[in-house]
Amino acid sequence: MIKTKTIPFPKMPPPAKKRWEQLPEQTRKKILENVWCSQCRIMVKIQLREGQLSGPSLVLRGTCMICGSEAARVVEPVDDIC
Repeated sequence: MIKTKTIPFPKMPPPAKKRWEQLPEQTRKKILENVWCSQCRIMVKIQLREGQLSGPSLVLRGTCMICGSEAARVVEPVDDIC
């Protein structure tokens, strides 16, 4: 029997989930594949664990796919950028 690793669905309150899902799928993928890991000291892919709104920004938290340490990414709303 082949064992597979279960990937938990990210925890997100409805407003954060709505903001995340408004982004095109390709953009969401690029965001998750380009997160700074302070342990590895490079851009890495993360396993998304949770997301929440902090003011107008979406804060994504997850686990580095290389070293397993905590990593986070802030996604600012596009309409707030000049």
